[in-house]
Amino acid sequence: MKRFISPTGIGMFLLGASIALGILLSSQTISNAVVRMKQANNIRVKGLAEEKIVSNHAAWLCEIRSKSGELRQCFDELDRSKNAVQEYLKTAGVPDAAISLKSIVTDYEYKLNEKGQKTNTLENYILTQVFEIRTSDVKLVDKVSKSVTELIRNGIQISSFPPEYVNVEIEDIKMRLLAKATANGYERANILARNSNGKVGLLNSASQGVFQITPLNSTDVSDSGQYDTSTIEKTVKAVVTLEFNVEGNSRN
Repeated sequence: MKRFISPTGIGMFLLGASIALGILLSSQTISNAVVRMKQANNIRVKGLAEEKIVSNHAAWLCEIRSKSGELRQCFDELDRSKNAVQEYLKTAGVPDAAISLKSIVTDYEYKLNEKGQKTNTLENYILTQVFEIRTSDVKLVDKVSKSVTELIRNGIQISSFPPEYVNVEIEDIKMRLLAKATANGYERANILARNSNGKVGLLNSASQGVFQITPLNSTDVSDSGQYDTSTIEKTVKAVVTLEFNVEGNSRN
């Protein structure tokens, strides 16, 4: 025997479902309003700070090279080049304590066959040796690294690599800039809050953003930051993100 649901039962069911749905939607609306109120009572700003600095330490490499079919002759040629570079650096005013001479590296050059393929027949020895100069006299390194290749005119096979310039106090500079960036962010937050009849309250969160060291007057920006070592004078920039409570920002 079939059972039927009365119209009255269906109506009660639909009424209950409608009430439940209404309560759910009302709760969601209230929840969203609370979230908006919380968000409206917070303010997020970025603080910026930058400073011009001068490098106080330089590291520079130059390499001498010799090539010959006879190992003894190759070594003698390299030794002549080494003496010439040492004399040049001494005359330029580079102190002995700043110079480090690396071990000689030996390489081999083999003859090629008519197809341009390497054979097992040794043709030349190749010797290289690196001078490393580290000093606080950055201007001296800048000058010598550019002029040392004049030795090529005397038959010296030498290569000069780009010097690296750094400031050894960079961590102290970073801390100072982070403090300035934080103060700048607080000032920005106050300006925004005052214009909405509010007052900056407690700090909710703070995070460090991009910290970068770029050549002076550079406009380069990188999300991951930069660390320029190619120039003596640099610009250091720090960014922080701050979020504050804002009190009494309702309008009458």
